[in-house]
Amino acid sequence: LDKDTTGLLIVAKDDKTQALLSQLFQEKKIKKTYRAISVGIPTSDAGTISTKLNRSKTNRTKMTVSNTGRQAITHYKVLKKYDFFSYLEIELETGRTHQIRVHFSHINCPILGDPVYSSLKRTLTYLPENLKKKAKYLLANHLQRQALHAFKLQFRHPITKKNLHLETKLPDDMQYTLQWLQKFFYTE
Repeated sequence: LDKDTTGLLIVAKDDKTQALLSQLFQEKKIKKTYRAISVGIPTSDAGTISTKLNRSKTNRTKMTVSNTGRQAITHYKVLKKYDFFSYLEIELETGRTHQIRVHFSHINCPILGDPVYSSLKRTLTYLPENLKKKAKYLLANHLQRQALHAFKLQFRHPITKKNLHLETKLPDDMQYTLQWLQKFFYTE
């Protein structure tokens, strides 16, 4: 998980299980589902973002969409729309560094609160004047990270062969943010 992304992650207790889990990841046999809040609304209610990602030439800590990088595929569904925001469910077909954050920034729907691929200034450009102060307060006091949560993992355990379906609830800061959006913005 990226720094400041919340949610599920898999930890192996021994080297054998670690190797088998790594193989499942490489073979794309672990289904990873995220929940996120974006600034902006995607043009389609569901879709796929497919690009190549590479390290940024100007900032090596960032990734960027490029013609020469590694293939990255992200599937998404809009769960709820708010005037200037979206609540999303996202499935990764590939698992590249910062993939979700780069992809949604690329389609002009950056993840709310993302300090790397968006900014407070960019977020505020989406909002009418009367809500900018409220948004600044939200981001300074309640959501001090990107609104991205590893919500669900599904895979077959490599040793027991049991099908596992793991889910976790949204963290308090994202729940609060959704309630805030419900209060101040029209929803669809």
